[in-house]
Amino acid sequence: LAPFEGLHPVLITGQPEPIERLMLEGLARSHDQFWSKSKGKPDILHEVRASAVRAADGHVIPSRDIVSLFERASVAIRKSQTDGSGLLVILDEAGRVLEQAAKGSASGDIHLLQELAEAAARSGDTPIVLVVT
Repeated sequence: LAPFEGLHPVLITGQPEPIERLMLEGLARSHDQFWSKSKGKPDILHEVRASAVRAADGHVIPSRDIVSLFERASVAIRKSQTDGSGLLVILDEAGRVLEQAAKGSASGDIHLLQELAEAAARSGDTPIVLVVT
C-alpha cells in the first residue's frame, strides 16, 4: 500500500491473538520499511522493535506505552526528510481480535483501541488515522 497524502501505512490483520502484539508487530514492520533507505534511523525505531520482541515473548506492554510509540513514530515520520506526515493505521478483520477479547483472554484489547482512537483524534499536525474494518 503506497503512502496516501503523506500518511505512511501500518497494516495490521486481526488474529485471535492479543492486539498489543499485533499492533507492535505492524508498527515495527511499517517503521522498518519507512526507514529502510535512511542512514540516520531515529531512536523510536529501536524502541518499537524492542517492544515488539517483548510482546512476542509474552510480556505485557501497557496500552499507554503502545499509544506513545505510535504517537512518537508519527512525529518521527513528520520530521523525516521525506514527504511523510503521519501514520495511516489499518486494522483489518478486527472482529477476530474482538472475539478473543470477548472470551476474556485479552481484556486490554478494547482499551488499547480506545486509547489509540483518542490519540488519533488529538494528533493534529502529526496525524494518526485509524481505520478499523
